[in-house]
Amino acid sequence: MIVPGVNDGLDGLAKLAADLAAIDRDLPWHPNGFVPRYQMKDRQALSTRILVAAAQRAYATGLRYVYVGNVADRLVELSHTRCPECHLEVVQRANYATRRMTLRNSQCPGCATVIPGRWA
Repeated sequence: MIVPGVNDGLDGLAKLAADLAAIDRDLPWHPNGFVPRYQMKDRQALSTRILVAAAQRAYATGLRYVYVGNVADRLVELSHTRCPECHLEVVQRANYATRRMTLRNSQCPGCATVIPGRWA
């Protein structure tokens, strides 16, 4: 969860992404945007610009699977899984549910790259 004024600095988010990539480029990272609720209604919702920038920096550091959550419908594409080699969309999601999956034996149907995960 990225919360405005708490952990929304792009340099810190890029460092976190780089640290994750150093462990394993295939680790999935799920930066989720803060939405004011319950006892934290005193803050604004996180700007989608920060989420997009965090995802861009994460990919630039080498992470291959970044899933942005709590986003407006126009950014829902950032929650899908794409092949890191040919960029074909292989898993499509909406509201945290899988809508379509085109993997064949855990491989991208476009280039046969193995996509790590539990796909059964």
